[in-house]
Amino acid sequence: MSVTDTSQNETLEVGPENLKMSFSSTSGQLKRMTNYRTRVKDLDVELESTKQKSKQNLQQAILIERERVTQMQWDMEELRRKYLEMESKLKFEQDERIHSELVKVSAIHEELLVQELDVAKEQLNNLQKHQEELEMKSKADIKLLIKEVKHAGLESFRRGLSKVKFLKW
Repeated sequence: MSVTDTSQNETLEVGPENLKMSFSSTSGQLKRMTNYRTRVKDLDVELESTKQKSKQNLQQAILIERERVTQMQWDMEELRRKYLEMESKLKFEQDERIHSELVKVSAIHEELLVQELDVAKEQLNNLQKHQEELEMKSKADIKLLIKEVKHAGLESFRRGLSKVKFLKW
């Protein structure tokens, strides 16, 4: 029985001259069995070794995919958060635009009301002037009427007086 250590391949071969078993020096797993006389490898051992490697590769691939899915979930959550943030900003900007439009409309409406008020004040001033003119004319007419009544009354009084004097005679 002989034991051979091949450091470069990291394998350990054990067995008599024609029949060797190769083990991995790092994991200790059987890698192959070889019959050097017939040069036939033990396919079962190689198949098992391949299965183990495939299983490890599959587990590693599954782990990598899980990490990718987890990262995608984090990315999706980040995108969802950014979407909600953008939607909130957009809503705020729309509200600001609506508010500024309402302020503009209110300012225009206020300006129109001020103009209407100015027109109404002008009409009121014109009516007041017209009323003052009519009052002055009315006062003048009343004075004239009073003069006429006084004058007519005096005339009437004089005529009446002259009739009385005439009658007395």
